Amino acid sequence: MLARAWMCALLGTFAFARSAHASGATDLATEGRAALAAGDEYRAVRLFTEAITLDPSLGPTYVELAQARMKLGDAREAERVLSTGMVHAPNHDALFESRAKARRALGWHAEAVGDMHEYAARLGTVEVWERYAVFCGEGGQFPAQLGAWRRLALFGEQMKLQELQDKAKRFAYALQLLVDGADPVLAPSLSDPSRQAMAALAKRRAQSHTQSPTGGGSSPKIGRVKSGK
Repeated sequence: MLARAWMCALLGTFAFARSAHASGATDLATEGRAALAAGDEYRAVRLFTEAITLDPSLGPTYVELAQARMKLGDAREAERVLSTGMVHAPNHDALFESRAKARRALGWHAEAVGDMHEYAARLGTVEVWERYAVFCGEGGQFPAQLGAWRRLALFGEQMKLQELQDKAKRFAYALQLLVDGADPVLAPSLSDPSRQAMAALAKRRAQSHTQSPTGGGSSPKIGRVKSGK
């Protein structure tokens, strides 16, 4: 009985210690956010670091620590912090978007697009895929941006969102002219099912346009794309 009571007391002590650590980490993270908002990045870095030392599972705190590091001009350290966060808080999706920004600042453009693609794939919303498309465009990754808008056009068809379809087609048409030989549709054998679907869809549309009578004017689909330019 004594041994059992001692074990229960010991476990209770450990549980209390873990709770105290978690509470302390949350308080430190809150102070760090206040310091970051006030423009005191050095203090914010110290507080965020102390917070994740106490509780390494605080996914949002890695993002905030990386933001502070980026404001101090240390993109390399921000990237390292976010990579560490992915180990300890793998389900915190925002880590991928933040690391994409850090990697782009470092000039690691392919890796940055890969992270942003992972972020978009995890969330899967139209809004996030549009952010991915914009991110690719800002970094000059036009073939990836073309692929994103084609995916969004497919989403628009599946969800019967005409406005999204028209917008995606306008961007895809312009980017198709821009990238030409780098068009991702030319590589449909990749294992990504959605990319294969986009390739097949684009080819069907191209064939339909090519086979239309030359004297009959533009096809309705191409006409909608052109009218939005």
